[in-house]
Amino acid sequence: GSEMCIRDRHKNTYEFRIFNSTVDKNEILAYIEFVDALLEYCSKSNFLQIYKSDFLDLNKYAEGWGKYENLTHRFSVLNQEL
Repeated sequence: GSEMCIRDRHKNTYEFRIFNSTVDKNEILAYIEFVDALLEYCSKSNFLQIYKSDFLDLNKYAEGWGKYENLTHRFSVLNQEL
């Protein structure tokens, strides 16, 4: 259906439908970095690691690489809002 978080409607592509709409450049970049970090994290982890993981684990992973500046900033903003 069209209400799925991740759609594979087209061959060889996946559509992530989990983000709020925005025109903020840094937020858009954080969304892109999130998908990249998530895919990288999952490709380097086993099933049990992924199953037990949460956003804090992904944030630590992203911070460790030092290449997800927009994402780590977005995580810090969201963490302050909690």
